Amino acid sequence: MPRSSPLRPPPDYAKLRKDRAVSKAKIWDGSLVWLVTRHSDVQKVLKDPRFSKVRTLPGFPETGPGGKAAARETKPTFVDMDPPEHTRYRGMIEQDFTFEKAESMRPNIQQIVDNLLNEMQARQ
Repeated sequence: MPRSSPLRPPPDYAKLRKDRAVSKAKIWDGSLVWLVTRHSDVQKVLKDPRFSKVRTLPGFPETGPGGKAAARETKPTFVDMDPPEHTRYRGMIEQDFTFEKAESMRPNIQQIVDNLLNEMQARQ
């Protein structure tokens, strides 16, 4: 689907959300995948154990060439795991992703962003 902006979903998504919340779509390699366009449906899929995040399973849709080979050759990170393994690893780091922790990093992040934007502006 063509995009008018890299920061916005294609306009066709709005039509799909309205008319067909779940539909088949063809991806880069010709494979057919399910396209889920409504937030509530996406939440259901993400919570349904019949769906998997394990990239090496047959039928897992890759976003580009070499994905399956890379997944087989590297150790998966916790984002590429299903529960209970994912849950165990997530528990090890979730204390670092609280609202309070993010807020405590705000000044440093803001300074980094400001510096980068100033550098970009100076180059123009």
